[in-house]
Amino acid sequence: MSNEDIRFKLKDGQFDVRACGILCCDKKVLVSHEDDGSQTLVGGAIHFGEPTEEAVVREFKEETGLSVRVKQLLGVVENFWQGNGQVYHQIVVVYYLVPTDSIDVSDVLQLNEKPNVQWTPEDRVVHLKPEALNQLVKQGLKKSNCNVQHFVNQ
Repeated sequence: MSNEDIRFKLKDGQFDVRACGILCCDKKVLVSHEDDGSQTLVGGAIHFGEPTEEAVVREFKEETGLSVRVKQLLGVVENFWQGNGQVYHQIVVVYYLVPTDSIDVSDVLQLNEKPNVQWTPEDRVVHLKPEALNQLVKQGLKKSNCNVQHFVNQ
């Protein structure tokens, strides 16, 4: 396996593959609050040759210090947008995660890469980007086995 992210520039834009996860505890969800007011789920680019399940576990450890395991694949989002004069195409694989150790939401997170990751009350997780993640979080909070969802966000 390589440590090189699956992210590359094309003549007409940029493409990447990302794995992220929904981790819940005490009616709160772990989210990253971005400077523009939006929210994202913790995760990141997968490495070439790395399964997405391994990528989301690695990203959680790197970004928060938390050890997690994948419980269920919730969905795949094909995300298209424009910004900074470029066209972007992103594939986002979303998992429902559970901690491997006990978690207390009052504990300080070991934020290594993203300084704005915090436990957010479930009812305040409504500004996720891409927007399809909001629906997947609602589905994940039901904590029941459900069908994998596929979204195209254009």
